[in-house]
Parts: sequence; structure tokens; C-alpha cells
Amino acid sequence: MRLSIVFFMVLLTVGCANHGIVEKIDPEEIPRWDINRLAGISQSKLPSGLAKVIPMIADEEFGYVEKYYNGLFKAYEKDPTNERDLHLALDLITSKHQRTKGGFDEYVILHTYVLDESYVAHLLKGLAYAKTGWRERGGRYNLKVTEQQIYHMNFYFNVALRELDAAIELNPKDVFARSYKIDILRNYKSRVNELEETYKKAIEANPLSLVVRTYYMSSLQPKWGGSIERMEALVEEAETYANSNQKLLSLASWTYDYQAEKYWDKKEYEKSISSRIKAADKALGAFKAYQHYKLGDIFYNQGKFTKALAELEKSIEIMPTRLTRIKYKESVEEMIRSLAI
Repeated sequence: MRLSIVFFMVLLTVGCANHGIVEKIDPEEIPRWDINRLAGISQSKLPSGLAKVIPMIADEEFGYVEKYYNGLFKAYEKDPTNERDLHLALDLITSKHQRTKGGFDEYVILHTYVLDESYVAHLLKGLAYAKTGWRERGGRYNLKVTEQQIYHMNFYFNVALRELDAAIELNPKDVFARSYKIDILRNYKSRVNELEETYKKAIEANPLSLVVRTYYMSSLQPKWGGSIERMEALVEEAETYANSNQKLLSLASWTYDYQAEKYWDKKEYEKSISSRIKAADKALGAFKAYQHYKLGDIFYNQGKFTKALAELEKSIEIMPTRLTRIKYKESVEEMIRSLAI
């Protein structure tokens, strides 16, 4: 039954990641009609239950959403080393172009004022607003982000953090809300102690978690104020739990990623590609998908379109929630067809 509560509140440019050769696809320039088409392709690649989530949110069929995500969490509780299905389902909410905004406020209100409080409702609303905050911030380094961007980013991030904290209060054993908190908090040097405490609590909740270590590893990158030494220390710490969760060994892929970036900056391109391939081989989940995306990007710039297409297909197979990568793959396919004429 449709549940509705009215609540008022406050590309087609073809290209790749910018290696100094061509401009990358600007996600904001993809027309709405094309986003809807790409979303349809994305949904066709998702597990059948997950593919229904976005349409159900659009129709405010929160009963389905609640049941679906609760089922995933119950499966996760039985095996806390298996975070893949749940992480993919949450990535659907955080992916930039998935049409999720506009139901979560009603979803939370429904459970706050009508039904029992819902961990899932607060978590998903937190992720939706975190996505909006990242979109407002843009993909630039801190020094290039405008004051207006920062203002809007802070607004949405504050809403997101409030909802994530509400989720954690309802589920003290949570790992995922804390992981997304870490992702937000790395933007704020003044809140590094809060970030560290959030990570500590998450690891206490699940010492075998790859997901929370992945988000924490991201905050340890030098470009976010960390260091390669701290990244390597996290890899070593995770290895002590590897007998109980072999997936933790995949964190070493982050050091290969770091090497790939450093080699690229030095214009040692073959060494960079070699390190990137090692990162892709070692990584799991979203980070593995990212490595294949980067390799596809590099091969495209080198004119190796068939190899680029193969890497992008691998990326999409792992994380079919990323619409810009589907668009990028189509652009490469079009390039290959045009060269065959």
C-alpha cells in the first residue's frame, strides 16, 4: 500500500579522466532523459530485489524498502565478513545519479511519528543527504572549492550526520553508518578526533570489517592529510585478522594505487599502469571497480579503445550502480564503431 506524507522542507561530452589529453565526462551535463535511460541499464544489471528499490522509493513504498534492507542486515549479522551485497545496496543510494532524493524525509517522518523508529530509514536518509553534499562540493581539491560550494556542502553534510547518528543510536553495533560518517568527516580537519573515535567504535562493533577499513583508508591518503606510512600501518593491522577474513588482505591494493598516482605524476606511465594493474588484481568491491575504471580511462587516452572497453565492462560488472561509467562505456563503444567504418 502506498504510504505518503506531504512534507515541505527546507555529455554529452565524450572523454575521460583528465590526464592532460581530454576532458572527462561532466556528470552534471548528462541530460535528465539520458540519466533515466542509464538508470534503466543499471537496474537491469542489479540483483532483482535491489532493482526494485529505486522505483519503490519513488512511489514511497517504504514497506518494501524496509523489508529488503532489513533482510540484508540480518544476513550480514550472520556472517560479518560478507559485506558485499549490503555495500552494493547502500552504494545504490549514494551513487550520484540514482533518483533517490524526495522520499527519505517522508520515510523518516513515517517511522518517527507513526511507526517504531527505523535504523534503515535514518541510514538511507543519511546516505541520500551525504550524496547531495558531495555533489555540491564537486570533485575539486579543497583549495579550488568555492565558498558557496562549501556552504551548501556543509548544509547537506550536517543533515546527513544527524541522520547517521540517529541510525547509530538505534543500532550501536552499526558499521555502515559509521563508515559513511568517516567519509564525511575527512573533509574537516577540525573534526579528526571525531573521525578517529567513529572508526574505533566501528572496529569494536566488527573487527573483521573490510568496509569500514576501506573508508578509513581513504581518509589516510596524503591528499586528505594522512600519509603512506599510516596507510601501510593499517594494511599491517588488518593482516592480523586475515585468518578470520581473507578479504582484509585486499587493503594492500591502496598502496599500489598510491604508487600508481606517484608514478603518473612523475610521467613514468608504464610503471604507473603496472601498479594500477596490481591494485586491480588485489582489490575487492568498489575499490576494485574503481581501479578498472582508471585503467579504462588510461587506455582510452592512449587510443587503446578495445582494452579500455574491457576494463570499463569489468568496473560496471562489479558496481553497476555508477551511471557515469555506463555512459563512458557507451562512448568508448561509439568510438570503436566509428573507427571501424
